[in-house]
Amino acid sequence: TGRGESMNKDIEVVQKVKIRGHILRILELSYPTATFESAVAAGLIERGLVSSPDISEYTQYLTDKKLVRVLHSTERFGIRERLLTLTPEGVDMLDGLTQSPGVEV
Repeated sequence: TGRGESMNKDIEVVQKVKIRGHILRILELSYPTATFESAVAAGLIERGLVSSPDISEYTQYLTDKKLVRVLHSTERFGIRERLLTLTPEGVDMLDGLTQSPGVEV
């Protein structure tokens, strides 16, 4: 089972890398205006990339890499909603000026 597990892990990593890239592309559509994380999640769900509206794992990675910035965060009815925007570094990546092994655009 060791071989199959590592292949699944590789597929999972490739999927994460693609999802992160799609998040940047979705944010690019409204740039420089910020977009709600729920709208980004809806776009990913629509594209069949994720099944859960909780995409915080991906957006946190992009925030840590300084590609995305959280402008505002609120919690209502136990649901966290964040307003996201691309950073200049995120725009550079979309324009092909920079690369990151963890993000494919």
